[in-house]
Amino acid sequence: MTQQISAAQTSAKSAEPARAPDFQIVPVRGLAIVAVVLVGLVAVIAVNAPWGVDFFHVVGGGMWTALDLFLGFVLGPILGRLSIPARAELTTRLMPKMLLIMPTVVICTLAAGWQLAIQTGDISTSYSHHGWVVASMIVVAVMA
Repeated sequence: MTQQISAAQTSAKSAEPARAPDFQIVPVRGLAIVAVVLVGLVAVIAVNAPWGVDFFHVVGGGMWTALDLFLGFVLGPILGRLSIPARAELTTRLMPKMLLIMPTVVICTLAAGWQLAIQTGDISTSYSHHGWVVASMIVVAVMA
Protein backbone atom coordinates (compact mmCIF):
# COMPACT_ATOMS: atom_id res chain seq x y z
CA MET A 1 0.00 0.00 0.00
CA THR A 2 2.82 2.40 0.87
CA GLN A 3 4.49 1.59 -2.43
CA GLN A 4 1.40 2.73 -4.33
CA ILE A 5 1.21 5.98 -2.37
CA SER A 6 4.91 6.73 -2.81
CA ALA A 7 4.68 5.89 -6.53
CA ALA A 8 1.75 8.27 -6.91
CA GLN A 9 3.66 11.01 -5.08
CA THR A 10 6.78 10.63 -7.23
CA SER A 11 4.76 10.62 -10.45
CA ALA A 12 2.95 13.77 -9.32
CA LYS A 13 6.27 15.45 -8.56
CA SER A 14 7.82 14.46 -11.88
CA ALA A 15 4.88 15.72 -13.94
CA GLU A 16 5.85 19.26 -14.86
CA PRO A 17 3.33 21.72 -16.17
CA ALA A 18 3.22 21.99 -19.94
CA ARG A 19 5.47 24.78 -21.07
CA ALA A 20 4.55 27.13 -23.86
CA PRO A 21 6.27 26.40 -27.17
CA ASP A 22 9.04 28.75 -28.25
CA PHE A 23 8.00 31.22 -30.92
CA GLN A 24 8.76 34.65 -32.33
CA ILE A 25 6.01 37.24 -32.15
CA VAL A 26 7.22 38.76 -35.41
CA PRO A 27 8.98 36.27 -37.72
CA VAL A 28 12.10 38.17 -38.74
CA ARG A 29 12.67 36.12 -41.90
CA GLY A 30 9.26 37.19 -43.24
CA LEU A 31 10.01 40.90 -42.89
CA ALA A 32 12.15 40.84 -46.04
CA ILE A 33 9.26 39.46 -48.10
CA VAL A 34 6.88 42.06 -46.66
CA ALA A 35 9.41 44.79 -47.48
CA VAL A 36 9.73 43.60 -51.09
CA VAL A 37 5.94 43.56 -51.53
CA LEU A 38 5.49 47.03 -50.01
CA VAL A 39 8.38 48.48 -52.04
CA GLY A 40 6.75 47.02 -55.16
CA LEU A 41 3.44 48.64 -54.21
CA VAL A 42 5.08 52.03 -53.64
CA ALA A 43 6.96 51.74 -56.94
CA VAL A 44 3.79 50.90 -58.88
CA ILE A 45 1.94 53.82 -57.30
CA ALA A 46 4.89 56.18 -57.87
CA VAL A 47 5.12 55.44 -61.59
CA ASN A 48 1.30 55.49 -61.83
CA ALA A 49 1.17 52.17 -63.69
CA PRO A 50 -2.50 51.18 -64.12
CA TRP A 51 -1.75 47.48 -64.66
CA GLY A 52 0.39 47.33 -61.50
CA VAL A 53 -2.17 49.12 -59.35
CA ASP A 54 -4.88 46.83 -60.72
CA PHE A 55 -2.68 43.78 -60.04
CA PHE A 56 -2.00 44.74 -56.41
CA HIS A 57 -5.68 45.54 -55.83
CA VAL A 58 -7.07 42.35 -57.36
CA VAL A 59 -4.44 39.98 -55.95
CA GLY A 60 -4.56 41.63 -52.52
CA GLY A 61 -8.35 41.52 -52.42
CA GLY A 62 -8.39 37.91 -53.56
CA MET A 63 -5.86 36.88 -50.93
CA TRP A 64 -7.72 38.82 -48.22
CA THR A 65 -11.01 37.14 -49.10
CA ALA A 66 -9.47 33.67 -49.47
CA LEU A 67 -7.68 33.90 -46.12
CA ASP A 68 -10.81 35.13 -44.35
CA LEU A 69 -12.93 32.33 -45.79
CA PHE A 70 -10.30 29.65 -45.13
CA LEU A 71 -9.72 30.70 -41.54
CA GLY A 72 -13.43 31.09 -40.82
CA PHE A 73 -14.92 28.08 -42.57
CA VAL A 74 -12.07 25.55 -42.58
CA LEU A 75 -9.70 26.28 -39.74
CA GLY A 76 -12.33 27.57 -37.30
CA PRO A 77 -14.28 24.30 -37.05
CA ILE A 78 -11.04 22.31 -36.89
CA LEU A 79 -9.82 24.44 -33.98
CA GLY A 80 -13.10 23.83 -32.18
CA ARG A 81 -12.50 20.07 -32.23
CA LEU A 82 -8.87 20.17 -31.08
CA SER A 83 -7.71 19.77 -27.52
CA ILE A 84 -6.65 22.91 -25.68
CA PRO A 85 -2.88 22.17 -25.95
CA ALA A 86 -3.25 21.48 -29.69
CA ARG A 87 -5.14 24.78 -30.13
CA ALA A 88 -2.37 26.61 -28.31
CA GLU A 89 0.27 24.93 -30.47
CA LEU A 90 -1.53 25.74 -33.73
CA THR A 91 -2.25 29.31 -32.70
CA THR A 92 1.33 29.82 -31.54
CA ARG A 93 2.63 28.73 -34.93
CA LEU A 94 -0.02 30.42 -37.11
CA MET A 95 -0.54 33.85 -35.57
CA PRO A 96 3.01 35.20 -36.00
CA LYS A 97 2.76 34.45 -39.72
CA MET A 98 -0.68 36.03 -39.90
CA LEU A 99 0.77 39.10 -38.20
CA LEU A 100 2.83 39.67 -41.34
CA ILE A 101 0.46 38.37 -44.00
CA MET A 102 -2.82 40.12 -43.15
CA PRO A 103 -1.58 43.71 -42.67
CA THR A 104 0.47 43.44 -45.87
CA VAL A 105 -2.49 42.13 -47.87
CA VAL A 106 -4.83 44.76 -46.42
CA ILE A 107 -2.39 47.63 -47.05
CA CYS A 108 -1.83 46.51 -50.64
CA THR A 109 -5.55 46.15 -51.32
CA LEU A 110 -6.56 49.47 -49.78
CA ALA A 111 -3.69 51.57 -51.15
CA ALA A 112 -4.01 50.13 -54.64
CA GLY A 113 -7.81 50.47 -54.53
CA TRP A 114 -7.60 54.12 -53.52
CA GLN A 115 -5.07 54.81 -56.28
CA LEU A 116 -7.22 52.92 -58.78
CA ALA A 117 -10.26 55.01 -57.83
CA ILE A 118 -8.23 58.19 -58.32
CA GLN A 119 -6.93 57.01 -61.72
CA THR A 120 -10.39 56.07 -63.01
CA GLY A 121 -12.15 59.11 -61.53
CA ASP A 122 -14.47 57.02 -59.36
CA ILE A 123 -13.60 59.08 -56.29
CA SER A 124 -14.90 62.29 -57.86
CA THR A 125 -18.23 63.55 -56.53
CA SER A 126 -19.40 64.08 -60.11
CA TYR A 127 -19.13 60.33 -60.80
CA SER A 128 -22.61 58.84 -61.23
CA HIS A 129 -21.99 55.96 -58.82
CA HIS A 130 -20.09 58.00 -56.22
CA GLY A 131 -22.48 56.90 -53.46
CA TRP A 132 -21.74 53.24 -54.17
CA VAL A 133 -18.00 53.90 -54.12
CA VAL A 134 -18.27 55.68 -50.76
CA ALA A 135 -20.46 52.86 -49.39
CA SER A 136 -17.93 50.23 -50.49
CA MET A 137 -15.11 52.21 -48.88
CA ILE A 138 -17.07 52.35 -45.62
CA VAL A 139 -17.60 48.57 -45.71
CA VAL A 140 -13.89 47.97 -46.35
CA ALA A 141 -12.92 50.38 -43.57
CA VAL A 142 -15.12 48.43 -41.15
CA MET A 143 -13.62 45.13 -42.34
CA ALA A 144 -10.06 46.39 -41.99
